[in-house]
Amino acid sequence: MKYAKAILVTIVAGVLLDILIDAMIPDRVMNAVFIVVASVVLLGILLVAVGTVRKNSWGINLEPVNYPACGSPMPQVRQPKSRSQALWGGWTCAKCAAR
Repeated sequence: MKYAKAILVTIVAGVLLDILIDAMIPDRVMNAVFIVVASVVLLGILLVAVGTVRKNSWGINLEPVNYPACGSPMPQVRQPKSRSQALWGGWTCAKCAAR
């Protein structure tokens, strides 16, 4: 019940925004926008899927990774030690302190 007022206001604002958009923008324009956005999203999903299968830079690495310096396994959940690591990726090894 803590967020009930915020949820209600969000729903009302969404309905009002929907009515406003429906009154100002014709359906054919909204259909074209939907087709463009859906195409871009589907292309992105396809690129990630193909990249994962081909193991290129667009894919997701599903294999375990070891630190190059000491060979110890990297943790499954990344816990950054600095702001740079949080923003751009990377780890600090608990065993050898390599970055």
